[in-house]
Amino acid sequence: MKTAIIGDIHGRTLWERLNINNFDKLIFIGDYFDSHNEINGRHILDNFNNIVNLKSKNREDVILLFGNHDYHYIAIEKYSGYNSLYSFDYKEAIQNSLHLLNLAYELNKNTIVSHAGISKTWMIGNKIKEDDLYISLHDFLSKYPDSLEFCGRDMYGDDVTQSPIWIRENALLRDSAFNTQIIGHTMKKKMCSVNNFGTTLWFVDVLDTKRQYLLWDEKEFNIVNF
Repeated sequence: MKTAIIGDIHGRTLWERLNINNFDKLIFIGDYFDSHNEINGRHILDNFNNIVNLKSKNREDVILLFGNHDYHYIAIEKYSGYNSLYSFDYKEAIQNSLHLLNLAYELNKNTIVSHAGISKTWMIGNKIKEDDLYISLHDFLSKYPDSLEFCGRDMYGDDVTQSPIWIRENALLRDSAFNTQIIGHTMKKKMCSVNNFGTTLWFVDVLDTKRQYLLWDEKEFNIVNF
């Protein structure tokens, strides 16, 4: 079984180079909106709609996760990169797709994919059960409406109380809820993994640097160029 895990999109279309027929699953790590490279706002919206369309045609084989640069279009709080010109269109597109989005995906036992990572403190503090991590985002937000808001004392988000769309690697390494986590959110010069405190983290936010995706074949992870 071959699973491709694709890092933060931010309007990029590199994912189109992957033929879904060559994989058992495609997992998008989230952050479909807010370009760091001045990609046209309309292009970003069209790209998201194309990804959603791929999901709609391949419900079981395409997994769409959710990031902080997606969340602030349906929340009160706003973060850097917020596009006020297209905010209404982005909000409408996201809200119409909540039933197709997820917060996390279980790759196998104790190996979890999410946008930024899942801490034990966040799960305990919000009384979140593991099974609820994998329900649709629509159902998750209905059940835990405030659980994704930015919190903690660190302005960068490096706090164990932060949610799976915001927590940073140092806090996650100290308080990981799972043995292995595949995450985006923090851009890296190249795809890599870190092992510490009994936790392994794979970082896949590299589409702006190395243009790679992470391939899982049920035996090992491999880094592949687009």
